[in-house]
This record gives sequence, C-alpha cells and structure tokens, in this order.
Amino acid sequence: MKLLKLEISRILKKSILLYLIILGLIISLVFSYFIIDSNKEEVNLFINKIPLNILKILDISKDKFATTEGYFIFIVKIISIIIAFYSLNQGIWISTMDKRSNTRDFLYTKPIKRKRIIQYRVIAQCLLLFIISLFLLLISSILYIITNKDFSILIFSEISLALFILSLAFFFFGATIGGFKNGKTPNAIVSLIIVIIFMIINITAVFLNNNFLIYINPFSLFKTTTIIETARFTQSSIWISLFIIVFFYNFSVSIYEANLNIKNK
Repeated sequence: MKLLKLEISRILKKSILLYLIILGLIISLVFSYFIIDSNKEEVNLFINKIPLNILKILDISKDKFATTEGYFIFIVKIISIIIAFYSLNQGIWISTMDKRSNTRDFLYTKPIKRKRIIQYRVIAQCLLLFIISLFLLLISSILYIITNKDFSILIFSEISLALFILSLAFFFFGATIGGFKNGKTPNAIVSLIIVIIFMIINITAVFLNNNFLIYINPFSLFKTTTIIETARFTQSSIWISLFIIVFFYNFSVSIYEANLNIKNK
C-alpha cells in the first residue's frame, strides 16, 4: 500500500499541472454550452456553412448542436482527444522514467519484485484516469440539472466508462511505445503525433465508410450518439477494447522486464 501511495504521489508530482489543466478544460468545455445557448442563431448559421463530412467527423448535428445533447456529444469528442493525449503521454513516461531516474539499479538493490513495481505504477495511473472520467460524469450531470434537461445517470455513466476504457487503451499503448523509445524526442511530441495519426485514420474511415479502419481506431469504438440512443455499448466495442487493453498491458510489461534483464547483463 505504501508503494501504491508513493507511485500516486510520484505521478502527481510530475504531472499535476497537466492533470489540473485537463480537469479545467473539462469544466470550460462543458459550461461553454451557456455561450452557445445564448447565441443559437449565430451558431446555427455557422454550423450550416460547414461541409457535412466535417460535421460527421466531429459528431456534430446541424439540427442539434445548439442543444444540450448535441453540444455534449461534440465536447465528448474533444475531451476524448485530450484524454487520449494525456494517457499516451503518461504511458510513455511511466515506461521511460526508470531510464532517466536509475530506478532499474534500485530494483536490484531492494527486495521488491520487478513486476510489482510496474503493477503499482499502472494501478496508480489507472486510478487517476478513473478520477478524470468520474469528474466528467459529475460536471456533465451538473450541466443537465442546471439546464433542466432529461438526465439519465445510466447513459452518463456509460459515456464516462467509455472514456475511461479509451484512456486505458491509449495508456497501455503508450506504455508499449515507451518500452521501445530510446531517443530524446519529448514524450508530448510522440503522443501528439500518435493522436494525429489516429485522428487521420478516423477521418479516412468516415470518408471511405471503411469498417476495418473503424475497428483499428480507438476513437471510433465508442460513439456517444449510439450510447445516448441505445443506452448501451455494442458487443464489438467491448471485446475489441478488452483485447487492446489486455494485449498492450502484457506486451508493455514484457518489454519492461526485458529491458531490465538487458540492463542487468
């Protein structure tokens, strides 16, 4: 338990500013709805000028964007991109931190199993990612209560859970990338490039209506519009997400241990 607390404090100490920025962006994006609501006519005129394919990529409905539901769907898309970037960055950082802080040498002088270190590190980061999802649920709930709109705790919980699953997928993918990273390129730059690549895949999938590209792109696995309309996840989304998380978790741990063995030789 002490090790878990140590890892949480270590992560927060390193990334507290980025963490607070994300929470602040969630508040800003959600409550920007009131600006949209007070300028509905101007907003609708602007939305009508945007090409339909672009609106589809952004999950924007011409008729519903200025409504609470339509705007919420849009900001979830933006928040998912922000969370993906943060999760990737943290995954890469966790995998590369030992190379910079000489924790590897520490592991050979203290009676702590290697796998235990990475497990506590992963649990600590997952807890922080989960808090972000709960925070979105709380802020979104407040918005709907303030605007006197129909509120379904089930739907909002599912959307928050979908974002948490998305963050785990990107986190473990980032941890895997970090295991191979040896250069001096900043983690944030690597994370940004990866997010842009997946966004390009998402755009291509929308334009070509290609199911294969949709399934290999985490951004396409959970659609907010589908969750709101059906109040559930699709089975394919659940199974593909679980496969991605389990596969990259085990892959990243294997790479981490392999790197430690190389260091020990």
